[in-house]
Amino acid sequence: MPVYIELANLIVPKPVIEKKYAGGADQFRTDYSIDGDNRHQEDDLLFSISRMNCDDYDLKKLVEKGLDYDYKKSRSTDFTILSRYGGVLWDIEWLQYNDMFAWHINTEEEKIDMARKRNELTMDKISEMFDLGMNPFKTI
Repeated sequence: MPVYIELANLIVPKPVIEKKYAGGADQFRTDYSIDGDNRHQEDDLLFSISRMNCDDYDLKKLVEKGLDYDYKKSRSTDFTILSRYGGVLWDIEWLQYNDMFAWHINTEEEKIDMARKRNELTMDKISEMFDLGMNPFKTI
Protein backbone atom coordinates (compact mmCIF):
# COMPACT_ATOMS: atom_id res chain seq x y z
CA MET A 1 0.00 0.00 0.00
CA PRO A 2 1.67 3.25 -1.02
CA VAL A 3 2.16 6.10 1.47
CA TYR A 4 1.69 9.75 0.55
CA ILE A 5 4.92 11.73 0.25
CA GLU A 6 5.04 14.68 2.67
CA LEU A 7 7.80 17.33 2.59
CA ALA A 8 10.23 14.93 4.28
CA ASN A 9 9.64 11.26 5.01
CA LEU A 10 11.73 8.76 6.93
CA ILE A 11 10.62 5.45 5.45
CA VAL A 12 11.37 2.07 6.98
CA PRO A 13 9.97 -1.39 6.18
CA LYS A 14 7.85 -2.98 8.88
CA PRO A 15 9.88 -6.24 8.89
CA VAL A 16 13.00 -4.21 9.75
CA ILE A 17 11.16 -2.60 12.67
CA GLU A 18 9.88 -5.97 13.87
CA LYS A 19 13.33 -7.55 13.67
CA LYS A 20 15.62 -4.76 14.86
CA TYR A 21 13.74 -1.98 16.67
CA ALA A 22 13.65 -2.41 20.46
CA GLY A 23 10.01 -3.19 21.26
CA GLY A 24 9.04 -3.85 17.63
CA ALA A 25 6.21 -2.20 15.72
CA ASP A 26 4.09 -1.42 18.77
CA GLN A 27 6.93 0.50 20.40
CA PHE A 28 7.74 2.27 17.12
CA ARG A 29 4.09 3.37 16.83
CA THR A 30 4.24 4.70 20.40
CA ASP A 31 7.63 6.41 19.98
CA TYR A 32 6.50 8.22 16.83
CA SER A 33 2.82 8.71 17.73
CA ILE A 34 1.53 6.83 14.71
CA ASP A 35 -2.13 7.03 15.53
CA GLY A 36 -3.87 8.70 12.60
CA ASP A 37 -3.97 12.13 14.26
CA ASN A 38 -0.82 13.38 12.52
CA ARG A 39 0.92 13.10 9.17
CA HIS A 40 2.81 9.89 10.05
CA GLN A 41 1.61 6.87 8.11
CA GLU A 42 1.78 3.13 7.87
CA ASP A 43 0.62 0.65 5.31
CA ASP A 44 1.00 -3.11 5.12
CA LEU A 45 4.76 -2.94 4.47
CA LEU A 46 6.07 0.50 5.47
CA PHE A 47 6.17 3.13 8.19
CA SER A 48 6.61 6.76 7.14
CA ILE A 49 7.53 9.47 9.66
CA SER A 50 6.91 12.99 8.36
CA ARG A 51 8.86 16.17 9.06
CA MET A 52 9.26 19.58 7.44
CA ASN A 53 12.92 19.00 6.50
CA CYS A 54 15.15 16.01 5.85
CA ASP A 55 17.58 17.07 8.57
CA ASP A 56 14.85 17.11 11.27
CA TYR A 57 15.21 13.39 12.07
CA ASP A 58 16.94 12.06 15.19
CA LEU A 59 18.96 9.30 13.55
CA LYS A 60 20.84 8.67 16.79
CA LYS A 61 17.54 7.62 18.41
CA LEU A 62 16.91 5.10 15.60
CA VAL A 63 20.41 3.67 16.01
CA GLU A 64 20.00 3.43 19.80
CA LYS A 65 16.77 1.49 19.23
CA GLY A 66 18.52 -1.01 16.92
CA LEU A 67 18.52 0.25 13.34
CA ASP A 68 21.74 0.49 11.34
CA TYR A 69 23.12 3.79 10.01
CA ASP A 70 26.59 4.43 8.60
CA TYR A 71 27.52 7.93 9.78
CA LYS A 72 30.62 8.06 7.55
CA LYS A 73 28.68 7.23 4.39
CA SER A 74 25.48 8.97 5.55
CA ARG A 75 23.28 6.03 4.59
CA SER A 76 21.44 2.97 5.82
CA THR A 77 19.98 -0.16 4.32
CA ASP A 78 17.32 -0.25 7.08
CA PHE A 79 15.61 3.02 6.14
CA THR A 80 15.84 6.00 3.85
CA ILE A 81 14.77 9.63 3.85
CA LEU A 82 12.65 10.84 0.97
CA SER A 83 12.10 14.51 0.18
CA ARG A 84 9.03 15.58 -1.78
CA TYR A 85 11.13 17.88 -3.96
CA GLY A 86 14.51 16.18 -3.90
CA GLY A 87 13.97 12.43 -3.96
CA VAL A 88 15.77 10.01 -1.65
CA LEU A 89 18.90 11.06 0.20
CA TRP A 90 20.34 7.64 -0.65
CA ASP A 91 19.03 4.96 -2.96
CA ILE A 92 17.51 1.90 -1.41
CA GLU A 93 16.62 -1.26 -3.31
CA TRP A 94 13.27 -1.91 -1.62
CA LEU A 95 11.63 1.49 -2.26
CA GLN A 96 9.94 2.90 -5.35
CA TYR A 97 8.09 6.19 -5.68
CA ASN A 98 6.58 8.80 -7.94
CA ASP A 99 5.78 12.48 -7.25
CA MET A 100 2.97 11.68 -4.78
CA PHE A 101 3.43 8.21 -3.31
CA ALA A 102 6.13 5.81 -2.15
CA TRP A 103 5.80 2.04 -1.89
CA HIS A 104 7.71 -1.12 -1.07
CA ILE A 105 8.72 -3.23 -4.06
CA ASN A 106 6.53 -6.05 -2.72
CA THR A 107 3.37 -3.92 -2.77
CA GLU A 108 0.45 -5.39 -4.70
CA GLU A 109 0.48 -4.26 -8.35
CA GLU A 110 -3.12 -3.05 -8.09
CA LYS A 111 -2.15 -0.57 -5.35
CA ILE A 112 0.92 0.59 -7.26
CA ASP A 113 -1.34 1.23 -10.23
CA MET A 114 -3.65 3.32 -8.01
CA ALA A 115 -0.65 5.39 -6.87
CA ARG A 116 0.40 5.94 -10.47
CA LYS A 117 -3.12 7.01 -11.47
CA ARG A 118 -3.44 9.41 -8.54
CA ASN A 119 -0.10 10.91 -9.51
CA GLU A 120 -1.65 11.89 -12.85
CA LEU A 121 -4.70 13.68 -11.36
CA THR A 122 -5.23 17.29 -12.38
CA MET A 123 -5.92 19.97 -9.77
CA ASP A 124 -9.57 20.27 -10.83
CA LYS A 125 -10.06 16.51 -10.34
CA ILE A 126 -8.33 16.65 -6.94
CA SER A 127 -10.60 19.54 -5.91
CA GLU A 128 -13.65 17.62 -7.11
CA MET A 129 -12.62 14.58 -5.06
CA PHE A 130 -12.23 16.71 -1.91
CA ASP A 131 -15.66 18.25 -2.55
CA LEU A 132 -17.08 14.72 -2.59
CA GLY A 133 -15.42 13.93 0.76
CA MET A 134 -12.62 11.87 -0.75
CA ASN A 135 -8.95 12.39 0.07
CA PRO A 136 -6.73 11.44 -2.89
CA PHE A 137 -3.64 11.98 -0.72
CA LYS A 138 -4.37 9.37 1.95
CA THR A 139 -2.42 6.14 2.18
CA ILE A 140 -3.63 3.71 -0.47
